[in-house]
Amino acid sequence: VLIGFSYVADNAFAMARKLATLGVAVPLLITIDPVTPPDVPDNVAECRNFYQSNGVMDVFPFFRGIPLKAEHPGRVKLINTDIHTRADLDTPGSGHRTIAASPKVHRAIVELVLSLCPPHESARPTTTRRSVD
Repeated sequence: VLIGFSYVADNAFAMARKLATLGVAVPLLITIDPVTPPDVPDNVAECRNFYQSNGVMDVFPFFRGIPLKAEHPGRVKLINTDIHTRADLDTPGSGHRTIAASPKVHRAIVELVLSLCPPHESARPTTTRRSVD
């Protein structure tokens, strides 16, 4: 699973491409407000892009939030989510600098990762009972 915000999201694509040259598939790529993203490569099974549109400001790479495209549509499950259109993800006053710190976006990302990589039994908290004499 690769996750990146802003320019690091853009770099996650480079990492996915490098993994492709090694024959490694990427089961999930999550991007948060990528800035100048290339198309999603074919070795990515699923890509979830969380972005926020900013109207006319989207012409400036450092302010924009844009949907992604796949290199070959149909080979990658690609879901673009503009958080401004989702009440469960939108935070009033949110911007490029704050989207990655949004508890709502964090919760959505953690749910995605856990749906793909559930915790191992050994990582689950255990409760111990103490006998009282």
